[in-house]
Amino acid sequence: MDRRAIFFLGAAVVCALLVPFTGADHRWLAIALSATYLLLALASYLDFRTRRSSLAERTPPSSTPSPPDRVLTRTGG
Repeated sequence: MDRRAIFFLGAAVVCALLVPFTGADHRWLAIALSATYLLLALASYLDFRTRRSSLAERTPPSSTPSPPDRVLTRTGG
């Protein structure tokens, strides 16, 4: 899993745990932050997943030989 998604998920849990301890005037902020971090975790995970699948599609199969590396040599005087 993506490290960013894990961080955002952890931040959402911390904000959710703080909801009962916040004052009534500011409780909405803890709830809003928790929901925002959940959305960020979901977006980050989906980004990670699509990048991983698109990379797998672009990677050539391992059965085809790769072109030989060019060795650069110094020539001349």
